[in-house]
Amino acid sequence: MLLSAPSKRASVVVTLAGSAALVLLAGCSSSGSAGSPESSTATNRVEWSYSGATGPENWASLSPEFATCGSGKEQSPIDIVNPKQTGDPNPVVAYTATQATVVNSGHDLDMLSPPGNKMTVNGAAFEVEEAHIHTPAETLLNGKRFDGEIHVKQVNADHKYSVFTLFVTTGAANAAWQPFIEAADVAVGATGEKISINWGQLFPTAPRATIQYPGSLTTPPCTEGVSWLVDPQPITMSQSQLDALRAVYNNNDRPVQPLNGRTITQDVK
Repeated sequence: MLLSAPSKRASVVVTLAGSAALVLLAGCSSSGSAGSPESSTATNRVEWSYSGATGPENWASLSPEFATCGSGKEQSPIDIVNPKQTGDPNPVVAYTATQATVVNSGHDLDMLSPPGNKMTVNGAAFEVEEAHIHTPAETLLNGKRFDGEIHVKQVNADHKYSVFTLFVTTGAANAAWQPFIEAADVAVGATGEKISINWGQLFPTAPRATIQYPGSLTTPPCTEGVSWLVDPQPITMSQSQLDALRAVYNNNDRPVQPLNGRTITQDVK
């Protein structure tokens, strides 16, 4: 499954309109969906990447629609340091064994979720839209960068978006993620075949000490108003599994952004 596709550092051309079906623009990864805060009404194709003239430091100047990448005050990712402890409950995960569709967005590999995978956060129910992985991680935890970071984009009935974030470290092979890794050989812009996968085994069913903060998409247009939920307990993938994913996209991480006085909280352990 190892591919010779160019790394994510290479320049990427995205159609902003309709990007939602492909990517998680929330800083979570690089996708957006129609009606989501990641969507754009633009019809022009704008080239951006993770390095050079079209890299993160220049995103804001590439298009007026990307202005928030430079002017926003609640941008993601961040370095999480000393979160404020709260008495709030941790999110409750209710994911199921079902199917998924793998899409190569041109920025990362998205695993689109069918209806039914839900998470309850502070009493509000969120439905999963898609998941993808960044290598290395974008979010730092007390200055530490993990080998990978999984983003799960979710939406509630009020059309508010959240990103559930899980770190990945090199260790034991992860059988639950293997179907996704084996299905990663998808051409840029293409949709692969549906795979059978147990979403309930991909992530912890009982997240612990969940960290929350207000943030944004981590890719253009860097839209704000996204609630971030970070589980500080990493999962493992083997070296060969991570290498297989890196062979498709690697170094698809936006630099850490200023906190600008935002409050970071941590739910009860």
